[in-house]
This record gives sequence, structure tokens and C-alpha cells, in this order.
Amino acid sequence: MYVPKASKASSPRLEELVSACRDNDEASASTIIALGGVELDGRNALGLTPLVAAAEGGHAGMVSLLLLHKASPDAHSSSGNYPLRAAIASGDGECILALLDAGANVDMETASVVRGGGGPEVGDGECYATPLFDCRQEARR
Repeated sequence: MYVPKASKASSPRLEELVSACRDNDEASASTIIALGGVELDGRNALGLTPLVAAAEGGHAGMVSLLLLHKASPDAHSSSGNYPLRAAIASGDGECILALLDAGANVDMETASVVRGGGGPEVGDGECYATPLFDCRQEARR
């Protein structure tokens, strides 16, 4: 199970890496990683990890690049979103497969907003579901 490191202020290089991941700019991400000194599983000021940012966008090449450089497939954002859940939501099969091949935990529970039914509610419109449950829900839409 992935245990996140203690929170600390986000570095400018981490902010640049998350931005490159969101923009699918593999050249910039490669340069930032090569320069070193950036925690690949760190969270930026908004709480995003580089891998979650890449998976949300369905950027399979970027996901593979981060995994190649040993980003954890289970490093979650501060909101509790995991890369596999983000990839499922993006609908990109290559991202999903890359994360599964890297050992992403398919039984990891994530908080999900209930949209028209689903699992047991916990609080105000949220339930806890595994990525496979979420995938099934997405397929029903």
C-alpha cells in the first residue's frame, strides 16, 4: 500500500512537472525529471501528483514516462483520487493498462461522487468505491 510522504511546500520544479503532465508535454517533463530534485510522487499546491494529472488527461505516453522513472502507480492526490481511477474516468485504455501493468492496486477504495445511484453513501453524496466498481459505473453511462 502506498503511504504518502509528509506534506511540505510544493517546489517550483514540481509545479512545472504537474503542468507539463496536464499539458501532455513529454519533452518538458523529461527535462524536468532529468534535472532531478523533484519528487515524482509529490503533490503540487493544488494537491495533484504528476501521475494523477497525466492520467486525468488520458495521456498514456506521459503516464508511461512517469512510471518508467518509478512514480508510484498508487500515489494519490490530496483529494483522494488515485491514478487508476483518474485513468478510468478519462476513458483511456492505454493509461489504464499502463497503470495495471505497473501494479496499480485495483482494490484501492476512493471517494467518488454518487451520480444516480451506486454504492453505499458515506456523508453528503459520496461513496467509497474501487476503480473496478467505478469502471463498471462508467460503462453503464
